[in-house]
Amino acid sequence: MNCNFTRHFSCIALLFLLPICSAQDHGHDHGAHGHGDGRAIPFTVWTDVFEVFAEHPFVVVGTPAAFVTHVTDLKTFAPRTAGAVTFVLTQGTSRLEHQDPAPARDGIYIPELVFPKTGTWSVVLQIPHNGTIYDVPFPPIEVYPSQTLADQAPDPIELDGFSFLKEQQWIIPFMVKSVNAREVEGISYFAIPESALAYSGATPYVYIQVGGETFERRRVQVKQRVQGIALLSAGLTTKDHVTTLGVGSVALAHGEPAGDGSDVVQITEEQIKQFDILCQEALPGGVQAWLQAPGQIEFNHEQMAHIVPRVKGVVRSVEAHLGQRVKAGEVLAVLESRELADAKAELLNASERQSLAQSQFTREERLFQQKVTSEQEYLISKQDLAKVGIEYRTARQKLLALGLTKQLVDALPTQAEETFTTYTMIAPFDGTIIQKHIVLGEVVNDTSQTYTIADLSSVWVDLHVNQQDVTSIQIDQPADVFLDNATVGVPSTVSYIDQKLDPLTRTAVVRLELDNSKGQYRSGTFVTGRIGLQSRDQGIVVPTLAVQIVNDLPGVFVQTSEGYALRYVTLGNKHAGQTEILSGIDRGEQIVTQNAFHLKAELTKQAISGHGHVH
Repeated sequence: MNCNFTRHFSCIALLFLLPICSAQDHGHDHGAHGHGDGRAIPFTVWTDVFEVFAEHPFVVVGTPAAFVTHVTDLKTFAPRTAGAVTFVLTQGTSRLEHQDPAPARDGIYIPELVFPKTGTWSVVLQIPHNGTIYDVPFPPIEVYPSQTLADQAPDPIELDGFSFLKEQQWIIPFMVKSVNAREVEGISYFAIPESALAYSGATPYVYIQVGGETFERRRVQVKQRVQGIALLSAGLTTKDHVTTLGVGSVALAHGEPAGDGSDVVQITEEQIKQFDILCQEALPGGVQAWLQAPGQIEFNHEQMAHIVPRVKGVVRSVEAHLGQRVKAGEVLAVLESRELADAKAELLNASERQSLAQSQFTREERLFQQKVTSEQEYLISKQDLAKVGIEYRTARQKLLALGLTKQLVDALPTQAEETFTTYTMIAPFDGTIIQKHIVLGEVVNDTSQTYTIADLSSVWVDLHVNQQDVTSIQIDQPADVFLDNATVGVPSTVSYIDQKLDPLTRTAVVRLELDNSKGQYRSGTFVTGRIGLQSRDQGIVVPTLAVQIVNDLPGVFVQTSEGYALRYVTLGNKHAGQTEILSGIDRGEQIVTQNAFHLKAELTKQAISGHGHVH
């Protein structure tokens, strides 16, 4: 298979070298696709039958938006050249359909969709094929109320990689396949066709399709080859899409041949000393990275109470004032309430009637047993006792619901009548009065928020994190809070992540909690938060200066028997001069960690001399 491919590539390389290199030099010609000059949001959706790569502007309500939609048949990897497709737009009960009768040109539909309402819309592309309609769901589409707000929206996340346009893919033999997992003798591997492999010297690479027109070069480790299948131990995941046909053309788009190139720098011992080249062993580990976001201190709403009287009344005295610290059970204010007096009188009345009914029932029960009265009179007396018992319990529960304790209710018959109108408002817990809306002589009721009490022993810090960053944050991740111009942060952890975004700022609230037992933090204070992103602890840690950008890709130089070999790598977290490498080098290899830029310069000289392509 590799031989057949190599022969085929040698025939087409000269034909496509010029347009492919042009694409790399000048980028994607959005204007040729009808995208316009504004910012575009690209996305790619793979199904079992189709790959759909689309781009659209930031959508404004009521304004036509061109959705440049590339449709590729994954059986043939050819563009869809004919036939209608339907774009189905839904939001709640609203449903709209837009049918595009045919591609504007092979493989590309360019409908102008109009969304009549703001907010998030769902869009499904329906593609008829061989008697079946296939649904391709798009990512949620956000519709903005004005062009100004659309212009203020954050830029879409750019995929790392290089461009290889659909028009280039469609005119050559080309294919991309998902990576499969395979187990051999109890060991798990990633299985890909050998045709997917490209080489730089003896180093194998593959080209991953990370988006419809975006590819990434990635070094892999080949452990076995079985009947045209390469078994890899590292460098891929089962979510990756690997180029298996047309690898040479993709390599040219990246600016290099797919065959045996030379990325090895050979220098003399004298040059090694002159350049002060130093190496160190590649050791496993992780790097703690940090995400910074603005925020402000807020009261802890889970330790806050709005004090509302349970009865209507007139304020007779105000005992607590704004800013005052109060204890649980401390009196805040006293009301005079006729409603409370009526409820107490109702209980006393029910209590008296229950006593009389009990006496009457005891008498009737005794006379019935002596056969002096009839059974009917006995049952009537029993029914009256049950009725007044219900009334008593109802009156008692009413007082308890108004906030009186069981002790106060039980002691009601012994209380002076003057206290019947007295309603006492008390603090539910220890705290500080942060709001007060009550004055002497005021009439209040069960909707009046008279006090707000907060336990200030802890406060919240609400950070506003951009939508593209919030997905990397998890509960209990470490964080620091910086006040004013402090250089040392106050340690905390993430306690809450809001599941909705602010429709205007496109940020989500990520909440931390700080101990405020000394009262040093005030609500409303602006702060800067720094959240620690979890290290994957799966890679190799090297000094950041060891990483060089070659051909627009990160790489490091590894000391080998042939010289210093350039290895392209996949980067992880970066912090404090250290960088995490997730793939591309192996544990134990000798990595150039000092003055690696001299080796890049030597590699560039080799390229100028005709031995490679470096920029």
